[in-house]
Amino acid sequence: MNYPMNGERELNTAIDLFKQAIKCDSTDWIFYINLANAYDKKHNYNGEMAALNKVLTLTKNDPAILLQIGMLYEVKGRVDSAKNMYQLTEVEYEKRLAKNPKDVNLIKGNILLKGVTDGKDEAIKALNEQIKIHPELSSQLSGELLFYKYFNRHDFVFRLPTVTDLSK
Repeated sequence: MNYPMNGERELNTAIDLFKQAIKCDSTDWIFYINLANAYDKKHNYNGEMAALNKVLTLTKNDPAILLQIGMLYEVKGRVDSAKNMYQLTEVEYEKRLAKNPKDVNLIKGNILLKGVTDGKDEAIKALNEQIKIHPELSSQLSGELLFYKYFNRHDFVFRLPTVTDLSK
């Protein structure tokens, strides 16, 4: 919580504590997510990848984690690996949505994948389509429109702040 105020020393402490937590319970994927986030802050992408791969195993190929791994491949300059991971993500979303077509988190995740792979206009189009298909979820889905209005794919994938003139 003190990063970046206390700098790298605090990140190293956090990493050590997450590793200790994992020794206590190696099946709690939250510890690995937090470890991956700490590695990301240090730009230790190999450590982040290792932690995310463990999360993937523990969550049985959660598509949100597959997407994160795809974006990490892109950050590392491994574009072909990123594309392959995005395709796996799409397959996993389709599989899960076939079983639970009204799962709003799966729908939102699938739309985010569309934004990452095809850009904000395609994400907005997919979002509007889902609102038409699932009017009962419209209140939960329509809130996403503002996010995609200002969505910048590059900034999102490379974890950069997006500067937007809100007066326009």
